[in-house]
Amino acid sequence: MGWFALLSILSDRKVSLLLIFVILSVIIAITLTLFEIKIKRKAKAKEETKEQQVFILKLRKIQKSNKEVREKLEDFDRIIKNYFRENFKTGKEDYTDLAQEFRKMKKEEFACFSEKMIELFYFPEKLTPVKINDRINEFIKIAGGRVIRCRKKAIKNTKKHKKIKKFKSKKKFFKKKRNRK
Repeated sequence: MGWFALLSILSDRKVSLLLIFVILSVIIAITLTLFEIKIKRKAKAKEETKEQQVFILKLRKIQKSNKEVREKLEDFDRIIKNYFRENFKTGKEDYTDLAQEFRKMKKEEFACFSEKMIELFYFPEKLTPVKINDRINEFIKIAGGRVIRCRKKAIKNTKKHKKIKKFKSKKKFFKKKRNRK
């Protein structure tokens, strides 16, 4: 008896039209919500890459400066510790503690880098502008890898990347076809 009542209600044009309108509005609301989430993720990834690029520019500026070796090291140290605080939520100020924490987090590259910074700080006879520039380059390479990964995530989420990928696959097909002739 319940089905018969439901069918009789749906047979009315006004009710069926209203039901179709409600279903369409729910579908539109869901797609708009998903689209908004996608845009927010993309904006967040873009913001992270901009922050990373600003950080790398600061390091390059230190590298090119004509300051004394000790001043360069202190500036470099301050920027690196800020980077660690922002990106890894570390409250540590000593490189030995940082190295241990990175090992716990399974970030071996950053742990090795922290140990190399200990060497620069506690063995002043080894402190030269070349060593500092090497450490800066090494850190940019390590941190730059994170920037590249963030960009890849942002690109993967866009439709443009999918279209390019499809186009490349078609291009390979046409090349194979030409080679056969």
